Amino acid sequence: MTSKQTVLVGMSGGIDSSVTAYLLKEQGYNVVGITLKVWNDVSKCCSAEDLIHAALICKKLNIPYYIIDSQEKFKEIVIKYFIESYISGETPNPCINCNKDIKFPLMYELLNKYNADLLCTGHYAQPGKFYNTVLIKKGKDKKKDQSYFLSLLGKDIREKLLFPLGEMVKDDTQKIYEDFFGQPFHKDDSQDLCFVENGHYGDFIENNSNFKSQEGNILFRKKIVGKHKGYIYYTVGQRKHLGVAYSQPLYIKKIDAERNEIILETKEHIVKNKIYLKNPVLHLSIDELQKLPLAVKLHYRSKDHKAKLIGNNGKYFLDISENPQIVSPGQLAVIYYKDLVVGAGWQ
Repeated sequence: MTSKQTVLVGMSGGIDSSVTAYLLKEQGYNVVGITLKVWNDVSKCCSAEDLIHAALICKKLNIPYYIIDSQEKFKEIVIKYFIESYISGETPNPCINCNKDIKFPLMYELLNKYNADLLCTGHYAQPGKFYNTVLIKKGKDKKKDQSYFLSLLGKDIREKLLFPLGEMVKDDTQKIYEDFFGQPFHKDDSQDLCFVENGHYGDFIENNSNFKSQEGNILFRKKIVGKHKGYIYYTVGQRKHLGVAYSQPLYIKKIDAERNEIILETKEHIVKNKIYLKNPVLHLSIDELQKLPLAVKLHYRSKDHKAKLIGNNGKYFLDISENPQIVSPGQLAVIYYKDLVVGAGWQ
């Protein structure tokens, strides 16, 4: 670090970003706190309470703090994508698109405005390198690792990133917060989307669009075996809460939006050996990637599975024949070499 570099820190009002700002200040950086307000005052990511807490933290640290209203752009890009994906029968991951299209690009654009040199967030991830290429690396805390959500960030942004929490575990973060700020942090980490209350995705879609769910058929091998209350309330790969009894566990194989039908199958008839990637992003050359032992993560909480990347000219698929998996349209397949994010593509 050169003396007095300035870092723009994304402040959510939560424990992770608060400790991040504190650590950077302790390391001698000039720190500027910023919150991108992407949703309303009762959301789980930028509520009025969160903004007040972020402001108080910055005041205690004696650093400037700014709020940038990004609600319109968030609605136009992330919410629109989320609703359209569910209506088409896919299961979207809006957090990834928010990072790729909203949060990090906006912060990058604000570097000049606030005379900042670097960007920083409270994500549990680390900067990494493959020879001279800057990449995202998994965080030390494997239970909290968030590299999956940062897998589509471009080179210009990756080269400006710091992740002070990447070499820590959550318990360390909690202790630092309590020691410096003098009180425990009681708000739980959110497991749901910041803009959806109580995890009711279907209700959110109906309340924020002209789409209205209708009851439809659930089919198993072309026979009607049940009814669904609206296909947007279900996801591909889902096994529970289907209301269908069978000698083996049944999973949702397909959501047919046009016919308003949900298709079930047993697991051995739903897993696939290949994942064809939509809009793939490779952070290394295809020649390099095809020489490396790769793994793929199909969901944020899923395990890594051995994979081979095959293809050329922008058309690629992952061979996962060693351990076939359920593929979920709309979810991101993130490709790793060891702990490094080397690419990704939509399933």
